[in-house]
Amino acid sequence: MKKHFLNPLFAPFATVLFLILSAFLSIVVFDGSMAFFEDNHFCGITTYTLYGLAILTLISCAKDFKNKKKDFIVFFFLLIAAVLREMGVQHWLTKTDTTAFKLRFFTNPNNPISEKIISASILLIVIFSVSYLIIKYTPKIWRGFWHKKALYWTVCSLCAMGVLSKFADRLPGNYRKSTGEELESGIALFVKIIEECGEATLPMLAIIALMQFHLIKKKTN
Repeated sequence: MKKHFLNPLFAPFATVLFLILSAFLSIVVFDGSMAFFEDNHFCGITTYTLYGLAILTLISCAKDFKNKKKDFIVFFFLLIAAVLREMGVQHWLTKTDTTAFKLRFFTNPNNPISEKIISASILLIVIFSVSYLIIKYTPKIWRGFWHKKALYWTVCSLCAMGVLSKFADRLPGNYRKSTGEELESGIALFVKIIEECGEATLPMLAIIALMQFHLIKKKTN
């Protein structure tokens, strides 16, 4: 089992399997209903559960970060930020606009300066945190990917799903703006599965990465 878990293809395979299972449940069990993606149904409950497990996994692996305390704090902060984002923190931070993390929010003179300062501060901390990880780990990820190391393939899978789910999130709106029409129902459902269930794979992949990191540290110690 450990051998398979540390196989570089484990995370990509788990991601594809999760998306296929989600598509099956959405189409066959829920008959294509958008209720499947709501917070109180399968997709939403699964996402929050996985984020909770990811936080617990990170805490349980704290000893593995004894020489990387700064990294542990950054990972913990980004996990909490991801959970809050999933819960809609971008809407809580403003009473005068729809979301606090868009350019139009900061350029709208009607929005209170206090809301802009708080939102900008949070956004800058997230940007600096992500930039820190990118600068520090990109060379390792690049080398690890080509050397077929499981941990780095998992990280690449996480990044790829983050980009893919964000692309799927923007696609319906961009298509509507460019054509003046909505996506066909079948395509819209497929895109929704990639968006919502793709976001659910992010904490799942974080859990896999942390467990792989733990096993590698245990093996080398």
